[in-house]
Amino acid sequence: MSRPRTSNKHLPKYVRANHGAYWFRQPDGKEVRICAEHDYVELYKFLARVADPEEGSDVRTLADAFDKYIREEMPKHSAATQKNYGLCLERLRRAFGHMRPDEVRPRDVGRYLATGSAVMRNKEISVLSAIYTKCVSRWYCAETNPCRNVERNQTKPRDRYVTNEEYDAFRALLPERIQVAMDLALLTGQRQ
Repeated sequence: MSRPRTSNKHLPKYVRANHGAYWFRQPDGKEVRICAEHDYVELYKFLARVADPEEGSDVRTLADAFDKYIREEMPKHSAATQKNYGLCLERLRRAFGHMRPDEVRPRDVGRYLATGSAVMRNKEISVLSAIYTKCVSRWYCAETNPCRNVERNQTKPRDRYVTNEEYDAFRALLPERIQVAMDLALLTGQRQ
């Protein structure tokens, strides 16, 4: 939590006065010059553009947010995660893509969770929640994350272990190099 202001207490959040101008510091740390100091009309016009998703934003619907997430955030993930997120985003696009970010309510997310596979729906809502986190904190196109307080589906953890016969049969199919790696993992108790 940041410390309280000692001067310019009248200025809105993320705005500061420096060297005769107002500056807007976004939560990601980038600073943007707004206008000359004491030009309140320009200051509040700028803040209205930042706060209003209809004006000055490239995210109007959740489909736009999905596209922006794919462009900006997906490259940061591994190839397997990108593939899984891509499948989730296809389904989310069909269900929520036409809606504006602030139109989605927790009850809509709950209804979505109630249909389909419990495990897959939980993953899809996790992806939607990650996108909403960006919409709220970075892109400023949503007020809240509707996925936040929605209870996820109950899932059962795996309760079946691979038998020794299954392990030996699978091991016999692999090259010697992989067999050695499997034996090493088994003897040391290491996971993949």
